[in-house]
Amino acid sequence: MAGTFFKDQALALQCAGNRIDVAFVEHRSLRQMCLRDFRESYFQVTETHEDGLFVLRQKGWNTILQTVPGALIWVRLTERLVDSYVKKYGKPHILHAHNALWGGYAASLIARRLGIPYLITEHSSAFLMGELSARLAGYVTCAYAGASHVIAVSRNLAQAVNAHMGGRQATVIPNVVDTEFFTPPSIVPAKIPFRFLSVGNLVDVKGFDVLIRAFATQSKGSTDELHIVGQGTQRPMLEALVDALGIRSRVYFAGQLSREEVREKMRTSHALVLPSLRETFGVVLIEAMSIGLPVIATRSGGPDDIVTPDVGLLVEAGNSTLLSAALVQMRQSRHFNSGTIRNHAVNHFNRCEFNRRYDAIFAEILRRGSSTSPSSQGGIS
Repeated sequence: MAGTFFKDQALALQCAGNRIDVAFVEHRSLRQMCLRDFRESYFQVTETHEDGLFVLRQKGWNTILQTVPGALIWVRLTERLVDSYVKKYGKPHILHAHNALWGGYAASLIARRLGIPYLITEHSSAFLMGELSARLAGYVTCAYAGASHVIAVSRNLAQAVNAHMGGRQATVIPNVVDTEFFTPPSIVPAKIPFRFLSVGNLVDVKGFDVLIRAFATQSKGSTDELHIVGQGTQRPMLEALVDALGIRSRVYFAGQLSREEVREKMRTSHALVLPSLRETFGVVLIEAMSIGLPVIATRSGGPDDIVTPDVGLLVEAGNSTLLSAALVQMRQSRHFNSGTIRNHAVNHFNRCEFNRRYDAIFAEILRRGSSTSPSSQGGIS
């Protein structure tokens, strides 16, 4: 679940005729470990096909990944994993890393040693939140310096990334949605009760507490429902807040769901709300729009590029009063048309446009050539 953005991009690029192979070192916390998990994940390397993608995966644990020493251990393991790939399958034409910290930094070391060009797609909210220390910024600059291209998934993220680019400019390419998977329901849900849906990790930056307070204010005396999908450290606090506000009967915590289950939730809802304080993109917005749902989002970075007056509403981040007003406006609105919303998602975030832009970048990288001659087709994402 943590790598769905990367997987979506890899699948889209492979559907366009590229061979995309994935190398990934797991970094689960020991807090999640049980005896069964340890029997299955003891730093062994597996080779599998996942939805048609070849995945070389090291199944392991890293309790200190959030520290620089822990991250550098992960980088070293990634280097060794790619080396094992190259030894068995040959050099790829291109390395495609996601996030400078730490896939991009690992790619910079691998590329320098093996003579393979690389590019980085950046998704990290750390740039928008000002969370990069001077030490981390040094690793970011190093990762970007040798990259053929640096791509950001939104304009606001690109502006933040450019501060670490040494005068170069990041290219903006939005994330992609599978419009053949996220399709409208065959039966439109009944208008009453009106169901708001919100999907995301239950962590502070996602702003679920703001949403719950806004919902409590606007829904007094109504039958409206709020369904929250996701898991995270804030769930106990959020459930306590729901109880304190007296809205337990109309707020539902669904926990972490599969992609298929999320799609079904969207199909039985009337609007999706993304209340993030900071958001580099907001894939859940384009998934909902592909289904035909109108959306409410905050001016938190990525949503600024996605939400237009034809598909939804944008409000100031962190403001429960304005968000409450938007919930009322959405429930009462007759303005939004599901067909128009879906067409917007299909026209702007489909795989064809995404692949066209990446294929042009791949072609440019290959025209430049590299210091060695790769011996296999494809790349590592």
